[in-house]
Amino acid sequence: MNNLFSTPEFPKFPIEEFEAELEQKHAEFKSAIQKSSQKLLAQRKEQYPELMGAEITNLNDIQISIILKRRQPDGILLEYLQQIRDILLKDLYSQMEKALGPPVTPAELTFSASSIPLLEIKKLDQIREDYELSVAKEQLSHNLTFIGENIPKGQTTRPDIRIFLYIPSPRGSWMSIYIESNGIVLIDDIFKPPTVTLDTNVIKTWWENRSKVEHVETLIELGKKFEIDLAVTGRIHDDVPNQPLAAKINDLPNLLIDEIGAIIRIDN
Repeated sequence: MNNLFSTPEFPKFPIEEFEAELEQKHAEFKSAIQKSSQKLLAQRKEQYPELMGAEITNLNDIQISIILKRRQPDGILLEYLQQIRDILLKDLYSQMEKALGPPVTPAELTFSASSIPLLEIKKLDQIREDYELSVAKEQLSHNLTFIGENIPKGQTTRPDIRIFLYIPSPRGSWMSIYIESNGIVLIDDIFKPPTVTLDTNVIKTWWENRSKVEHVETLIELGKKFEIDLAVTGRIHDDVPNQPLAAKINDLPNLLIDEIGAIIRIDN
């Protein structure tokens, strides 16, 4: 049986091409921010002309909270993962036929584990995480520039500024906090809150009878304050296959509950 789950040879991931693709996406993202800001301002001028005509003499307090969306694999990364999947499935079918005799059909094989070399996984995750953080820094810079450009000309002091960015990434969410008072930067930090992973049975019980697991409400409140990073594993889709509970899985991101990788299991 040891030969049944052999590791086939995988193609080398095109790191340089992937980095170039991310750079292009970053440039497109920056351009999109500028266009969306201009569009939003134009809409506000059209909807509230009297407000836009008002003169603001002083800005005292600005607080901004932004939750960035997690992007699904696409482009070069998606193509590579699909290529790896095809290689794994082809090799697995071949090994199964050697052990059990042909033919092996998809109906006879339950395959829910993906096996990419650990070093490759770390490289990909690190590049994607660096990209997510660079997007967050760009967003923070854009907000500070926008604020600076719109401080009333007669105002001699900078307003107190608090900007919070929630940044999902492949290896756990990050939090960016920027706090400025009287022109002095008090906090400018990006850190990873501790991840609290909720087991499926906890989530199911909470859906069915919230009074039995009141602590989940407390954890969700801490998650909304970005003091912890709540997560469930991808296994939840297998553990909750039936409606109506299965539909509730899609609502978890709205509660800032991420979905992370599960422990690899090989089904018999």
